Amino acid sequence: MDSFVRTSVDNGVTWTPPSLVYPNKDRQTMGTPTAIVDHSTDTIFLFLNPQHGGHDAKDGRRVLLLNSTDCGHSWSEPWDMTSELVEEGWDNVWMGTQQGIAVELPGGKTRLIMCANHHGTSSNGAHTVYSDNHGLTWQNGHTLSSPASLGECALAQTSAGVFMYGRVVIDNPNITTPRRSLAFSSDYGRSFAAGRTDAFPGNPGADCEGAFMEFGGKFLVASPFGAVSPANPSRHNYTVLVSDAVDGKPTTWHHLPGADPLSPGIEAEYSTMQVPSADNSTVFVLYERGDIYQEGVGPKSSLRLTQLKFP
Repeated sequence: MDSFVRTSVDNGVTWTPPSLVYPNKDRQTMGTPTAIVDHSTDTIFLFLNPQHGGHDAKDGRRVLLLNSTDCGHSWSEPWDMTSELVEEGWDNVWMGTQQGIAVELPGGKTRLIMCANHHGTSSNGAHTVYSDNHGLTWQNGHTLSSPASLGECALAQTSAGVFMYGRVVIDNPNITTPRRSLAFSSDYGRSFAAGRTDAFPGNPGADCEGAFMEFGGKFLVASPFGAVSPANPSRHNYTVLVSDAVDGKPTTWHHLPGADPLSPGIEAEYSTMQVPSADNSTVFVLYERGDIYQEGVGPKSSLRLTQLKFP
C-alpha cells in the first residue's frame, strides 16, 4: 500500500489531508512506517518495509530509508538499506512499529535509535537500529531473544538507561502466559540484558505489539489487554497502563483512568503514543480498532486517534 503522512500545527485539533510519502506502484505489502526525529538538524528519518512476493528477505523484503527536512511536507527519494540492515541468515525483518527516539550519549552526542525484530536461520528476536552520526550511516544492535522469542518492541530512555518493551511471541492461547517483556540496556541501546516478564500486573496482554514511552517521570504502556471471554482470547480491550519512575526505573503499574479500556470488547491491534511538545498535559494514542479481520463483528476497522489526560 502507499504510505502517507498527515500533520498538525495546532496540537492535534486539526490535521492536514493525507500527503503521499511513498507511491507503492507495485501494490506491495508495506510494513509499519517508523519515524525518528533528529532535532539538532530538524530532520525526520522514515524507515519503510516493503515486501514484494515471497516471505524471504532476498525475494523482496526490503528496508528503505527516506528523510524530510521541512517537517514532513516533502520527502527524499528512498535509499535501499537492505544490504546494511538485513544480516546474513535473516529471512525476514520488521523495522519497528513505533517511532524511534533520540538517546543522549556522553559528551553531548546523540544516538538516533529505533526497535526492530527479525527471524531466520541464524537468529530470532528483537534488536535496535541506530545512528551515531545524524543519520549518515546506520547499524544493528545486538539481538535479544530472552526470555523467549521477542517480536515488536519500543524504546524509552531515562536517567537509569534505555529500556526495551517487547512482545513475547508465544504460540499458546492461554492468555495468562506472560506476553510482555521489559529489558534494560546500560550501553545506550546497543545491547540488552534478558527481559523480565514479571513487571506487569494481572493479565499481561494479548499476543500483539504494544506502545511504550516515558515522559515527565512516568512510563506508559498500551496494548490490547486480553480476552472478551475465555473463548475469545485474541486482540481486544485496548488498555493503557502507567507507572511512576523512581531513579529512572518503573515501579508499580496501574490502569490509566479513562483508558481501562478505551474500546471495551472491540478488536484492537497496533498502536503508538506521543506527548506533543506544545502541550505536556495530554498524551495522544493512535491505534487500530474495529472488525480488523473482517469477521462481521463490531464496528468497521479504522485508525482511531484518542487524546487522554496525561497522568
